Amino acid sequence: MIESDREHNDNLKFKSLLKERYQENAQIYQDDKKSLSVKNAKNISKKLQMNFKKLWKALLLAQSLSFIICGTGIVTSTLSDEYQINIPTAQSVLNYAILALIFIPSWVLYINDKSKILKIVKEDFWKYLILALVDVEANYLIIKAYSLTIMTSIQVIDAFILPMTLVLSYFFLRKAFKINHVMGVVGCLFGCAFIILADFSIKDAKNLKYHKLEGDFLCLLSSALYAVSNVGSEWLIKARTKREYLAMIGFFGTLISIVQMLVLERSEISNLFALNKIYVWILFLVEAILMFAIYILIPCVIDLSSAAFLNVNLLTSDFYAAFYGIFVKKYQFHYLYFIGFGCILLGTILYCLSEPNDRMSKINKKKTGSQNDDIECNATVVNDNEKEVTF
Repeated sequence: MIESDREHNDNLKFKSLLKERYQENAQIYQDDKKSLSVKNAKNISKKLQMNFKKLWKALLLAQSLSFIICGTGIVTSTLSDEYQINIPTAQSVLNYAILALIFIPSWVLYINDKSKILKIVKEDFWKYLILALVDVEANYLIIKAYSLTIMTSIQVIDAFILPMTLVLSYFFLRKAFKINHVMGVVGCLFGCAFIILADFSIKDAKNLKYHKLEGDFLCLLSSALYAVSNVGSEWLIKARTKREYLAMIGFFGTLISIVQMLVLERSEISNLFALNKIYVWILFLVEAILMFAIYILIPCVIDLSSAAFLNVNLLTSDFYAAFYGIFVKKYQFHYLYFIGFGCILLGTILYCLSEPNDRMSKINKKKTGSQNDDIECNATVVNDNEKEVTF
């Protein structure tokens, strides 16, 4: 009887001890939870402040880039309209030369093991050569288009790059697109069709509309090549670095441009030297600097935000071009132009509502998700066992 009373008292003491320990642990847990919530709140506020600063930096850079793109169009159209100078390869060769002069030394200094440089060049030179060729020809066609059609049409039709990028990204980068991306592409295609129809509907005595149509189609072809260049550059930058990409594009772009310039544009270049106008050379230099700035700023904006943010902000370059055409150049637009402009604006906004996903990442997420489920199941089993042991 006495032993049973002792056992009963021991059990009561043990239970009371467990209860005290449990209450102490619960209090510690609550205190830790409060401290963690305070820390999380502070971290969230810091992240919001950082994101807000990043957003403003990205916004300022993107709008600067938009102005630069519009400025490049103004300089190119000025050379073409006022001085009848349209030498596409010569007008872009200086940009590639500046890229090569700056980024080749930077890339070489960046690599610690210098033996890797020859290995990279031997293995990947043909990729950069093809990409540089595509980029040079894209610049050639877009500058050539300025001698045939007006700047505002070129700036807006350039949105054809969206559907081309979608198709290429789907097949080569394994991107998964949503309904808003498809609707955005359809809007851009309709917009391009309306602008081409607007140029065809112009009544003139000198058949200028056929020259404008030729310029529009050159712009479409240029956009297709730019899409190839963008997808290829994304693929190479993911595998390598931006510094290496800009160095290689600058080097091979310079070589290709010099050869093409000597073959196709010798007479135009000799006429340019005979013209002997300092203002023309200043415009050439300004155009090269603006193009160089475009190549530098685009990766910076994407690093700070996203490609969707960049595309939405670059829409403003179309507005700047339209204002320039209406108020400075006094262009007369067909009503179909504004319908096409609206379609492209709506299509680009729809496209940029969300970022395309990676189809391979979806598969990996499913795999990791199933692994996490297994881990969680194992954790619950362990916790249940711990409860059984404790209580």
